[in-house]
Amino acid sequence: MFAEEIRQSPPFATVLGMEYVREQGSKLWVRLRVSEHILQDTQARRVHGGAITATLDNARGWCIRTHSQYENGTSMATLDLRVDFIRPAVPELDIMVMAECYAIQKNMAYAKAVAYQTSMNDPIAKSLATFAGYTERNQDDRVS
Repeated sequence: MFAEEIRQSPPFATVLGMEYVREQGSKLWVRLRVSEHILQDTQARRVHGGAITATLDNARGWCIRTHSQYENGTSMATLDLRVDFIRPAVPELDIMVMAECYAIQKNMAYAKAVAYQTSMNDPIAKSLATFAGYTERNQDDRVS
């Protein structure tokens, strides 16, 4: 359903190296390709937490569109975001994110995500978010 649309990622996602992998129900998987430009410290070889957070946030936003209650043509914005970093990412491996929208009610959507490399049982980070402004998109609302 959403796969065709997300394969043409937003420019920010493309620059970071995010790629759509697959979706299943209201779950969506995204890969963050680890490269030199997203390392916080090239000598210590640490993946920047901002790149991981951005991938978690985008994946959660995208997974909302896979939920059975999502109405095409609606938009949302991250209202509340929590990320618990559990361990550093290994820079030699790509990062996978599995995001799931677990509820949509009125003008709110709720999603969770986990970032991992080899197994979801050994996460890099876990995250929860609330999305607000779940309203129809209006072409006249564009910023000029």
